[in-house]
Amino acid sequence: PEYVPSGKVGILVSERNSPELAQAVINILKNDKLRKLFSQNGRQYVVENYDIRKIVKKAEKLTLKQLK
Repeated sequence: PEYVPSGKVGILVSERNSPELAQAVINILKNDKLRKLFSQNGRQYVVENYDIRKIVKKAEKLTLKQLK
């Protein structure tokens, strides 16, 4: 759950709850505004959090910390 900001880039549903999942998908499909919002926010979230340069810097810092 911590990887997906619910309500910002998607909708989190309970585990093994098919009716809840189905309803979430239907809601997104029926709501153009919400679908576009999730799409835009999702892309921005990935750009901000999964940029290869940022990941490499974090890995370098962690490695240097472990070497000390």
